[in-house]
Amino acid sequence: MPCTRRAGSTLCFVASVRDVTRERALSAQLSHQALHDSLTGLANRVLFENRLSLAHARTARRGGWNAVMLMDLDDFKAVNDTLATSSVTSCSWRWRAALRS
Repeated sequence: MPCTRRAGSTLCFVASVRDVTRERALSAQLSHQALHDSLTGLANRVLFENRLSLAHARTARRGGWNAVMLMDLDDFKAVNDTLATSSVTSCSWRWRAALRS
């Protein structure tokens, strides 16, 4: 906020500076936690539905096709409880990499 004299020339200037790096990092971390599965790190239903909606809108504008692959694993809880968490996470990351390529 500038302090001015009657003639309009600037006499002083007051500024406030604050580092928001940690707040932005925390915000990004919370956003990631809200949109991803804590076990696998993969997108959760909320993010999936958002991305599907965006893809549908983009296809409606530009034309073309979209595809969705759903995989239902029977008794996944038993598999998850039996195997180490790292094994399930490793498997999910392999699927992710394979589907993106």
